[in-house]
Amino acid sequence: NDLKKESVRYGGAATPPVAPTMEGYISTGWDKAFDNITSDMEIRAQYQVLQYTVSFESNGGSTVDPIAGDYGTTINKPTAPTKEGYIFEGWYKDSELINQWDFENDKVPAKNITLFAKYHCISSDTRKPAKREQSKSREDINVIVDDQKNNKDVNISDERETLTIQIDSNEPKQIRTQLTGNIVKRMEQEKQILIIKTGDVKYSIPAKEITIDAVAKILGVKSDSLEDIVVDIMITKVDEQKKAEIIKNAATGGYEILVHPEQFKIFAKTESKTGETKEITVSNFTTYVSRILEIPANIDPEKVTTGIIYNGDGVFSHIPTSVFQDDGKWYAKLNSLTNSIYSVVWNPVYVETVESHWSKEAVNDMASRLVIKAPESFHPDKEIARGEFAEIITKAIGIYRTQTVQENQFSDVTVTNELGDAITIAVDYGIMTGYTDGTFRPDAQITREEAMVMYARAMDIVRLEEIDNDRIETYRDKGQISVWTYDAVKKVINSGVFNGTTENTIAPKRTLTCAEAATAIRNLLIKSKLIND
Repeated sequence: NDLKKESVRYGGAATPPVAPTMEGYISTGWDKAFDNITSDMEIRAQYQVLQYTVSFESNGGSTVDPIAGDYGTTINKPTAPTKEGYIFEGWYKDSELINQWDFENDKVPAKNITLFAKYHCISSDTRKPAKREQSKSREDINVIVDDQKNNKDVNISDERETLTIQIDSNEPKQIRTQLTGNIVKRMEQEKQILIIKTGDVKYSIPAKEITIDAVAKILGVKSDSLEDIVVDIMITKVDEQKKAEIIKNAATGGYEILVHPEQFKIFAKTESKTGETKEITVSNFTTYVSRILEIPANIDPEKVTTGIIYNGDGVFSHIPTSVFQDDGKWYAKLNSLTNSIYSVVWNPVYVETVESHWSKEAVNDMASRLVIKAPESFHPDKEIARGEFAEIITKAIGIYRTQTVQENQFSDVTVTNELGDAITIAVDYGIMTGYTDGTFRPDAQITREEAMVMYARAMDIVRLEEIDNDRIETYRDKGQISVWTYDAVKKVINSGVFNGTTENTIAPKRTLTCAEAATAIRNLLIKSKLIND
């Protein structure tokens, strides 16, 4: 669509421009020759539409053949697959079954894609978990609401993608869902998500995150005896004394607690034939586990700044949080890679030093979310050091915890170093590494390309996929990117996590500033849909 003009002498030749690109099409040349120009003329690019394949994953159902379609066109709906014991419900765009494919409105994208079948289970009672007392010889689910087992207000729904425990009891103080290990294993094999719902809380955890095989190994239970393990998932409203403590500590930090704090805990236990009980806690996950907390009707949802985790030493840590409305009610969705005590806070922060700076929106947002530790001394154009970077990136993606620093991990990071916790966590999660001489060098500066390597690793943690849009090709200094960083730079640039210093320069060798660090990490959270835009 861009019109390029060139003046040439009568009978002369015009300079052929670089072949144009257009998504979903391939250039086939021009409609006129560029030589012997004798009058004003317009030369138009010619294209051929590309064809892509839509494949169908039947998830155990009958085979459905792939369909080839031109970019931007619709395809005919294929014959629905059949699967014994199930009713086919539709095709979805990804294996998480988030977006259903509309065969009348969805167009073929500029890539080969796979659609996934979704079913509703109608099979026999052998798939339906019963509500009954614990029996080690059979699969069992016990739901305990405020010390009452299998409460009459409990509904259990075992579907293809989810096992849902619905508690209709009015604001229970505690819910315990107990699953035997073989149920967890079956759910893991079927890629199910466990959902526990009450009037004001919803907890969703993929069964694979319980890692039942690893749990069994630690507990000394054989793989063919998983029914001997009881997995206990607890959701508890903290008592009034703990709540008062949290509110007091929040006020000291200038925050306001908006939602009654809830504690989430998963532990697994087994009892030997001699009566010995073994128990372990499951608290770290490889993917984000969500907790949805209802915002009380008397609280303005605009006041929700972020979700927080309450550490054992009374310190609050940011949890990536988004706010949404459903059926007239407002909710906060907290995404965390661990279990602990959670709530939602109001904490508006305005950083004076960025009032007229390009990074104002990102810096104020990250400061309000407790990611920027000392907003009163924040200098946007200051070059950020490695230790500071470890702190901001671990806090932003919600993995920062206090009292985690490892002694003697690095010769230049002591247990009393105020950045020690962040450094330990950044290294544990593979975002950053130390040097071969045993140092971390927390005060060393970071180049922009080095930072992009770390953001690329953080993308893997939050499961943000690279967008293949060749955005990096628009930067004229891409040749300055080091070979070892190129793939990571391409990944974060193409995905919109990191931006150039100008429209056509990346400046990979320049040192990273505090404002750039805060902006890029906020971009990552938004692109990952972990926070609102």
